[in-house]
Amino acid sequence: MKCWNAKEPFNSEELFTKVASADYDWDDLQRLVRRGDLSSQEVVIKTVIREYAFLKDLDNQLLKIVKDSKAHKEKQLVAKLVSALSGG
Repeated sequence: MKCWNAKEPFNSEELFTKVASADYDWDDLQRLVRRGDLSSQEVVIKTVIREYAFLKDLDNQLLKIVKDSKAHKEKQLVAKLVSALSGG
């Protein structure tokens, strides 16, 4: 839904390529967590890739929304899914 609102098509391969590149300010990340609590870069990257792997397997409705991220013609479908996610 976030990509639809941002009007940017979601590309899981692009996301995982960026994550795997490890091009982050690791010193800045270290400052955001308690001293010694940040796992190694390798562990962080492997964990993110593992925990977000489900993004590679979007169902037909979500793929339809991804394809519609620029045109925004699927407003009813988006509203239905948002309602379902919010318990409505």
